[in-house]
Amino acid sequence: MDRRKFLAATGSALGAASLAGCGLLGSSELPPPRKSDVFEPVEVSANALVVPLEDQPEAEAAATDGNNAVAADAVGSLAPVGVARAAKGRGAVGRGSGSSYAGAPHGAHGRAIWHGEDDDDDWRDNHQSQIEMYQVAIPAVAFARVGGPTDDEDNLPGAGPPGNWDARMENVEAGEQVRWERDLREGWYRVGANLQAENADRDLGWSAVDLNVVESGGQFEIDEKWKVEPRLNTSD
Repeated sequence: MDRRKFLAATGSALGAASLAGCGLLGSSELPPPRKSDVFEPVEVSANALVVPLEDQPEAEAAATDGNNAVAADAVGSLAPVGVARAAKGRGAVGRGSGSSYAGAPHGAHGRAIWHGEDDDDDWRDNHQSQIEMYQVAIPAVAFARVGGPTDDEDNLPGAGPPGNWDARMENVEAGEQVRWERDLREGWYRVGANLQAENADRDLGWSAVDLNVVESGGQFEIDEKWKVEPRLNTSD
């Protein structure tokens, strides 16, 4: 018997987009968004988003001292839902810092990195002892429509759940292909995965990908795609 199920969410995810201009911290030493490997390339059809999950998903978080985290896992998880911008620091070029999709750093599968900056690896080199890559389980995958066709990337919610999810699937396994069946329209959609560190009692929050679905030649395709992760949070 398949124990997974979709849970309908109440309310609209679009309401969170109005908060996208709020500020998040003022330091010029803001940590970068965490690295993760959760989603393989997402596909789109006339009536579904098709989301293959990685066979061995993983995500960064603050390193642990014994069973205790050195610091909270991610700054973004402490911020109000919908926060999409931070004060510029260290040559910010990613979404939320005034630059376009083309100007943002791009990671795996061609996804632009939310709040990504050109010198993120330098920051990691200076904080190696404070961050760790964890193998993760995925208790849930969820979906939401987060913007219309006239919205741009800076109108979208920040890291974490976008106010409310439109659908949620539980008991998801690594390597599984998850589908959200619905009548798609042009606009922005978010797929998110709730992450739990394996062999540790640590909820690592949500990893997400934002997708701009457009119609071309009578078919839907994905135009822009953004990887949306909370910022790492270390002890200094």
